[in-house]
Amino acid sequence: MRTISPLSWSSFNIFVRPVHKGVYNHTAYTMNRNGMAWLLPILLLAGCHNSIQPLTDDNRLEGTWTLFDAGAISSASDASTEAQKKNDLDVGSVICLFRDSSFTKTEGNGNFTAGSWHMGGDTDRMMLTTRTEFKQDTVIYIDPPSRGHPAHVLTIARDGFLYRYEKTGVPLADDKNDPFYFTNNRWRLTPHGGEDSTRIKERFANYIKHLALLLKAAKERKETEVSFAFSEGPVTIDDGSIGILPYEETGRSWKNGFYSDEAAAYAYTLYGNYLSQPHSGDRGTGDWMENDYRALMSVYPAFHASRREAVRVR
Repeated sequence: MRTISPLSWSSFNIFVRPVHKGVYNHTAYTMNRNGMAWLLPILLLAGCHNSIQPLTDDNRLEGTWTLFDAGAISSASDASTEAQKKNDLDVGSVICLFRDSSFTKTEGNGNFTAGSWHMGGDTDRMMLTTRTEFKQDTVIYIDPPSRGHPAHVLTIARDGFLYRYEKTGVPLADDKNDPFYFTNNRWRLTPHGGEDSTRIKERFANYIKHLALLLKAAKERKETEVSFAFSEGPVTIDDGSIGILPYEETGRSWKNGFYSDEAAAYAYTLYGNYLSQPHSGDRGTGDWMENDYRALMSVYPAFHASRREAVRVR
């Protein structure tokens, strides 16, 4: 059974430099791992190098970038640095750059970042504006494709570590259909106060839409696998059949998107009640991605734009 599974705010400087040597094994992380207070403009410098290739969907910056390697900047390594490396890779991270100059960063522990990026006054500069709580500058180096690594690599230097990202998804035809586009991840943003039942339903509907778009995006990109590692929650799905995890097994990152544990439990109960009711409709198509997408979208209307009387939830 495929279990559907949700994202620290950071600011970034981007530079282009010669590519790292060596080949990195990223399969495990691309397949299995798979609020807002300050606006901070950050200068992104992209030096001109003859090795940079003409932009195509495969080597342009726009798209999905997945963390696949991490290591200490210093050559010295000890048990603590190895433990942090393992933890960072276990948690995982995805950065998505969009053609409309927005970006999001999603981490497996539930941290979610959003902001904007755009070209500066000349062709080798970009400006990135990040919503951040921590006023922490992070450097990202953009390494062009090379013989050692046939794709661009983003390298983030932070707190004495280097975090390397590889492009794992080309831009979709419509950025707004990307599952990691900001408007498809509002369910991750914890509200500053309690929400009524209507808003909680909308939050859950946004989560359901996000899951469905993961499937739709994979199909558009002609992928054969779908990772829900950055989208943990109570929903399970298997070839058009949707279910629910026990509440105690539901990821803490999903619950943290709500104002309180009571609000999360309320949304969970609403979903469980929905599943307990009979629902008609044959969604079998012979295509498991399409079946799963249809199953999720059949749930969406039950929670989206509800006109029922709102009930306040603490």
